[in-house]
Amino acid sequence: MDKYPRDPLAYVRQTNASKRVWGLDVETVWVPFFRQAKAHGVLDIEDDVLTSPIRQGKVHPKLLDAISLVKANLEATLVSYGQGYPNYHIAQLVR
Repeated sequence: MDKYPRDPLAYVRQTNASKRVWGLDVETVWVPFFRQAKAHGVLDIEDDVLTSPIRQGKVHPKLLDAISLVKANLEATLVSYGQGYPNYHIAQLVR
């Protein structure tokens, strides 16, 4: 038996889909992610913001801002990583 699941998003696809932001389900992906970030002390966000998608059926603007910050951070990380190896793709083509 494998140590890791073959399809880590299988649980997400099996549940009833709620709102999706940036292609990911709010209730099963974003809210648990931000709850853990809050528990670890790296995010300061109110509990009512995290429970609003479940209570009101819509995504709180502060939650959308936090998701946008994650997206911007990921984009910056990918860009900086790619700039660290500027000639790698050329070296692959020359082979």
